[in-house]
Amino acid sequence: MRFAAALLGVMLSATLFGLSFPPAGIRPLAFVCLVPLLLVLRSGGIGAALFFAWLWGVLAAYAIAPEFASSIADYYARPLWVGWACTIAISTVTGSVYYMAFTPVFRGLATRSHPVVPLLVAAGWVGIELGRGRLLTDTQILVGNPWGLLGYTQSGPGAMSQIASITGVYGLSFAVVAINAALAEFLVAWRDPLRSL
Repeated sequence: MRFAAALLGVMLSATLFGLSFPPAGIRPLAFVCLVPLLLVLRSGGIGAALFFAWLWGVLAAYAIAPEFASSIADYYARPLWVGWACTIAISTVTGSVYYMAFTPVFRGLATRSHPVVPLLVAAGWVGIELGRGRLLTDTQILVGNPWGLLGYTQSGPGAMSQIASITGVYGLSFAVVAINAALAEFLVAWRDPLRSL
């Protein structure tokens, strides 16, 4: 995949991710928001995939909270570029490093053609969300940050949110990611029918 197409895919994915959260709250977008990202992560070299995973984490954080940079700048009475630098640093440390850790796991799973792959991809994603929220809390390097988990897009009334009464937000994330991964696998198989043999 060419760089420009991959960049557009990552930007589209992060935008759809952000729109699935309030205030837009278009919950069905959560079920397709990761498809462009997953397609980008499986193509090209590992270095490019890690870069795009990092970039997605930064863009997804911006898509959920676009006012974060200006809030930091205003609160500390600093120029806007300082707010942007802080935003990029914070979203890198509390989000992107986890998505980068997910990338080689996903790429390993994506080489297989089996019906269980979307479930394994979902388990890998939920693992990094669990790590984001609970691993390495109260350390000087990484901070636990359960903010912006994909399952939160399904909060509110509806049958889907009832899963959370048993599994917590991570069960919702699992279901949403499994559907995204299945759609990505379908698109790959559709584009390359010989791969699914």
